[in-house]
Amino acid sequence: MEKNLDTNMYVYFGSDHYDRELFKNDKNKNIPKFSLIGFSLKSKNGWRKWCDDNDMNSVSKYDYFCFRIHNNNLALENIDDIKKLPHYTNKGRYSIDYEALLKMDYPIYALHMKSKVAKYLLGIEYDCALVLSDVCLIENYSAKDTDNPIIFDDICPLKYNKRILGEKEILYSECEVNDKNYIYCEQPDKHYGFKYLIINKSNRKIIEKCGYDEDEVTDVFENII
Repeated sequence: MEKNLDTNMYVYFGSDHYDRELFKNDKNKNIPKFSLIGFSLKSKNGWRKWCDDNDMNSVSKYDYFCFRIHNNNLALENIDDIKKLPHYTNKGRYSIDYEALLKMDYPIYALHMKSKVAKYLLGIEYDCALVLSDVCLIENYSAKDTDNPIIFDDICPLKYNKRILGEKEILYSECEVNDKNYIYCEQPDKHYGFKYLIINKSNRKIIEKCGYDEDEVTDVFENII
């Protein structure tokens, strides 16, 4: 796994875009009911291996979305790492107390796992991430099209403009990366703290978003782009 966990990309198979309804897990009894699993995009034991194992070498872009995790996340490299977290045992087997993770003074919203840890905890033999709260989930659109997707750190605005959309104030800025112009927007939000949106101004494609719903994205396109 990369040292900077915030840049790790993951793939969720089964939907072309993130929706909060996806957090309702009813299939895997080894994970919390409200959670989401993504396979590591670049790892040899991640998304590519899952595709090979399931004869999915030609996957439509409409069947998955890519995301990364920012802040309040932790990597589990081996079984011993589990013991450092709130946990309980059953017949000598360790299980993480996921609810306790979310209630800590510095809550853990997502866990990056190597395949051997994922197999032990989740019954999944792939490098993956278990997301416990979408507060930390950022959907990245450009990762479907390039091996070097644009992320927030590449944009990182230094100067903002202000615009009122409805009753809400939105901050936005324009910047250039690799000869391409991008619009970055952000605004406060009760659930996410701050939500943001990055759009390629030239082709009007979304690059990355956290917290914005479809109606809010439409408002940005109509009033700012």
